[in-house]
Amino acid sequence: AQLTAEGNTCEGNKDCGIFLYDNSSGTVQNNTCRYNKYGIYVERGSKVKIRNNLVSNNWQGNVVDERW
Repeated sequence: AQLTAEGNTCEGNKDCGIFLYDNSSGTVQNNTCRYNKYGIYVERGSKVKIRNNLVSNNWQGNVVDERW
């Protein structure tokens, strides 16, 4: 999927604020992700660009990038 996630607020989720998987591509920018299990979680195969996000206070990780 071609994704544009911009200007969202993701707070207090039991799992991820933003979760990207498989062959997703596009841009994730200018989002706020706080107080989730993971702020932004990127699995292998995803080709998204992640820029200028406020990601803090997520209890298992702020940005988890498993593409590499």
